[in-house]
Amino acid sequence: MRIKKSISKNSISYSIIENVRDINGKSTTRVIEALGNEQEIREKQPGVDSEEWARQYAMKLTEEQKRQRELSIIKLNAEKLIDADKQRSFNVGYLFLQSLYYQLGLSKMTQDIQSKYKF
Repeated sequence: MRIKKSISKNSISYSIIENVRDINGKSTTRVIEALGNEQEIREKQPGVDSEEWARQYAMKLTEEQKRQRELSIIKLNAEKLIDADKQRSFNVGYLFLQSLYYQLGLSKMTQDIQSKYKF
């Protein structure tokens, strides 16, 4: 994460942004947090340079994000037996398409075509 410094005629605004990739794979930026203008930051953090405070805050958020993304190891016991009468996984991916199939009336349409043309 990094800071974005927007300079206008009357003030300087700070935001924390992050580089991300969109669905098509293109690189773009996303605003994580708008910190406010220079005067607001000075009021919240008196005696501290607003740009330096924004950089430190961005570094802190980056470290928190890295900690959340840490690799976690899941330990499995290969010797433990799975009960034969318990189902552990369910395939329900077709339910969404099935509801669309009946809502659009495709079932009736296919039955009409089959009866008309005698496949």
